[in-house]
Amino acid sequence: MDSDVLALARWLLNLSRGRTSKELGFVEPNLSFECLEVGPESARVRVWFELEARPSWAPHDGAGMQDLWLDLELSSASLTQAAQELRAELDEIQSR
Repeated sequence: MDSDVLALARWLLNLSRGRTSKELGFVEPNLSFECLEVGPESARVRVWFELEARPSWAPHDGAGMQDLWLDLELSSASLTQAAQELRAELDEIQSR
């Protein structure tokens, strides 16, 4: 899990700088992220929900359905802040 959080923090930081790989997935397929568009000031990100991450009104039959998502328009500053907060939380957890 630590490596997933670190990978997400790095991905968000790269987005804030206007560059990234298109998708970010994890070993546990509950959430995945896709960069739809990236620019110098913002990025548009799609968050896919699978398995236990799906709301009760959208039950799942298995992973890979890719029929439930949320699109977000995020500023570069918000992406940087999210990356920093994820790393800080991870550091705090690891220091316990």
